[in-house]
Amino acid sequence: ETALHSLRSVGQDAELLSDDKRKLQQTVDKLQSEITALHRDNTELQTTVTKRDGQISILKDELASAEMLGADRSKLQTQVHNLQRELEDVQHTKRSLENKLSD
Repeated sequence: ETALHSLRSVGQDAELLSDDKRKLQQTVDKLQSEITALHRDNTELQTTVTKRDGQISILKDELASAEMLGADRSKLQTQVHNLQRELEDVQHTKRSLENKLSD
């Protein structure tokens, strides 16, 4: 009877161990699945970051171009202003000469 009881106890222990092993394997499988999903998400995020870096680079180039155009515009405005003053001086000189000639 004691041997039979021992065999039953060993059988129950074996069943419990088998059940624990099955549960652990399910947990391992679930964790591996989650790790795979995280790797996929990480890859997608890296792709997005790379795209955004490219877009930022393009925008920086466009900003630099706009700043250069702004500086060029400012230079052109100064040149136009200077030419307008020169034209006024020439017109003033012309009027002065016409007045002297008419005298």
